Amino acid sequence: MTPHAAPPRLIQIQFGRAALPGQRPARLNYHFAKSDSNFLSWPGPPGTVLAFAGRAFYKRGVRDPGQASRWSDLQSRVESSRIGRAAISGFVVLTLVAIAAINLPSSALRADLLVAGQPYLNAIGLDQGWALFAPDPRREVIGLKAVVRYEDGTSATWTIPNDDPVVGTYRDYRWRKWMENVIMDENRGLWRPAALWAAREEARPDRREFDVTLVRLEASLRPPGMTPIRGPWVSRAFFNLRLAGPAG
Repeated sequence: MTPHAAPPRLIQIQFGRAALPGQRPARLNYHFAKSDSNFLSWPGPPGTVLAFAGRAFYKRGVRDPGQASRWSDLQSRVESSRIGRAAISGFVVLTLVAIAAINLPSSALRADLLVAGQPYLNAIGLDQGWALFAPDPRREVIGLKAVVRYEDGTSATWTIPNDDPVVGTYRDYRWRKWMENVIMDENRGLWRPAALWAAREEARPDRREFDVTLVRLEASLRPPGMTPIRGPWVSRAFFNLRLAGPAG
């Protein structure tokens, strides 16, 4: 009487690395029997089956039905149904219309479309307008400074960071986008926090701050080939925050 053979032990490969029994597998797993001839012929220990994993995937590997296949089945059911195809088509059309609307020139049509389109684009992360390049690009250089006055009559000026042009620009870019929003009249809610930030940055232990004034800087760009490339800076104060009363 032939004894029953023990079931082959399953080995789990996680991105080219063997998982120990009982270890939680990675998102994408491949199972194959330890009795596989490829496994037995592998000269290295199971913990270093990097090159061997590729052979196992092709010859004996199958995707874990508990993970990738569930999503695949759901996708197939959605794409094969009439309602699912209509929903996908509606999503694509709606997204294309919203992207086209945000890139239209300023008009009543653009404003009407973005009443619902802007929140939708914000939600899916496609709220990127390209008006910087066309059809009406900005014709001036803009800047921002905050003038902090102290009670002794002295003052200090805070500006956004301006690091080196190679690596520092990756940090500066976010500051410049923040500046573009702060100086806009429709973003008045940002003015007080910006003034308080500048006051905190320019705080001095030996001097008491009196007020902070936010100043918009603007210089007209000149046509290509002309030097200098821009005109003189024009300053316009647009917000003042009183921090303390005059010294008594």
